[in-house]
Amino acid sequence: MNSIVFKHSKYDTCVYFKFIIDGFFIILLLYIKDIHIAGNIKSEVQKVKIEMDNVFEMKDLGTARKILRIEILVQ
Repeated sequence: MNSIVFKHSKYDTCVYFKFIIDGFFIILLLYIKDIHIAGNIKSEVQKVKIEMDNVFEMKDLGTARKILRIEILVQ
């Protein structure tokens, strides 16, 4: 993960983050073999997915609707 320039959260071992510019960010949530990518710039999220696909074998399952029984609402 460090090769893709994300910082590890000191509060949770499953959370990585990357601040892009003023107020814009990407967050990676890792849980066993699942990766959830969230951010407030769609093009940057796409770039991260492409970078990670070059390093790891991945399958894009699309937009998440739930994680750990928590419903995700997109606004």
